[in-house]
Amino acid sequence: MIERALAVVAHPDDEAWAMGGTLALWASLGAEVRVLSMTAGEAGGDPTIRRAEFAASCAALGVTGDVLDLPDGSLASVRGGPALVRDVVGAFAPSVVLTLGPDGGYAHLDHQAVTRWVDRCGAPVLHAVFPPGLLHPVWRGLRRAKFPGVAKGLSREAFGSVNADVFVDITAVSERKRAAMAAHASQLRGRAPEDFLLPGLLDALGSTERWAEPR
Repeated sequence: MIERALAVVAHPDDEAWAMGGTLALWASLGAEVRVLSMTAGEAGGDPTIRRAEFAASCAALGVTGDVLDLPDGSLASVRGGPALVRDVVGAFAPSVVLTLGPDGGYAHLDHQAVTRWVDRCGAPVLHAVFPPGLLHPVWRGLRRAKFPGVAKGLSREAFGSVNADVFVDITAVSERKRAAMAAHASQLRGRAPEDFLLPGLLDALGSTERWAEPR
């Protein structure tokens, strides 16, 4: 049984689509669950709105959340990131720390930077794993839009190629995850929560969230 879990993400909304089911399930089972977003997501909208959406998402999941003010879009250049994560881990003493994998979900450079910091935190870590190739269209769309915040030159095989070590059945809390995604209305831009990032995301992810230990 997980007694205390910490999720560390780059932006408000990462906690919902990438790991909301696991966070909600563990919280429902009595774990103390905290989410730390390194930025207020200002590159994707009004930071005041995004902070409010993050708070609503965390409430839907039944967890507590904090937002820092590191620069959205520039986390790779932040020198104190690893020490900051270590300080939070030292104060909270989580049983496990959750974050995205080295691929950053869809090769987002901020996501990848946070993963590097978390992997040096000194606590047990689990990386979110997604079905092979699922998020490649997201990366491809961002590259076509000339978004500078994703890695270059990747093939479909680069996404979701890691085998999972831990499988979490989120069936019992699927509506909480959907509600958390719905809370991020500014990022949905009129789409249904299940279509966050790409059409049918929730159906494609299914009723299981997958995790891998750092390789």
